[in-house]
Amino acid sequence: MKKYKLSTSIFAFLILFSACENSILDKIPQSQYSDATVWNDIGLVDFYLLDIYHGIRTGFDTQTKLSCITDETHSTFTHGSEVYVEGNINADNVAPWDGGEYGLPLNWDACFLNIQKVNVFLAKIDGVVNAYSASEQAIIKAEADIKKGEALFLRAFYYTQLVRLYGGVPILKEPNTLGDNYNLLTRGTFEETVKFISDDCDTAAAILSNKNQMPMGRATKGAALALKSRVLLVAASDLTADGTADNKYVG
Repeated sequence: MKKYKLSTSIFAFLILFSACENSILDKIPQSQYSDATVWNDIGLVDFYLLDIYHGIRTGFDTQTKLSCITDETHSTFTHGSEVYVEGNINADNVAPWDGGEYGLPLNWDACFLNIQKVNVFLAKIDGVVNAYSASEQAIIKAEADIKKGEALFLRAFYYTQLVRLYGGVPILKEPNTLGDNYNLLTRGTFEETVKFISDDCDTAAAILSNKNQMPMGRATKGAALALKSRVLLVAASDLTADGTADNKYVG
């Protein structure tokens, strides 16, 4: 009897399912936004940009922990740096650059994750204006341009972290896709990476407004120029600029 009831239930369900519209499963998700929705709404675009900002973390995470491997800070040789200063760092334990509990959050993986987000942003941002009426497009374009300047600053920031830690790294100007042949991806030289950062800072500075004209916490013209000065100061160090570096990837 139970078997007969089960079969009847399944049969009824199949009849009901076959009678439904073809697009019954093609519904808009209620817990997330599709690409088409995001890149047609300047407000959602800003939320996407804020997520890239969030990747910066705090000054303690991005700067102080790195200084812990030197004598620069009061709290030296802590937060995972013991492995480094003891000479025990290896491929399986790269603390303080593993991004773990005591590691530096802005390591290789974290930086390139956010660089990918920036490149997606830059590839999509110019099309946002087309979603608005002709009367709104001038205002939306002006807002989108400022956000593009912020994104360029953020890409320069993440590359600055990379060049300080690793020297020259792959220079990615376009978003990666699943079909890309990553075997063709090459490492940029130290000089090429520094120039790429400097150029992004210049472009960002030309777009962004001064501090008193930008919302608190956002990238500004002054911040872009300050970041440029920082990376050029790193590049001018005797460790990289005196011609004695082992190879082109570190000096």
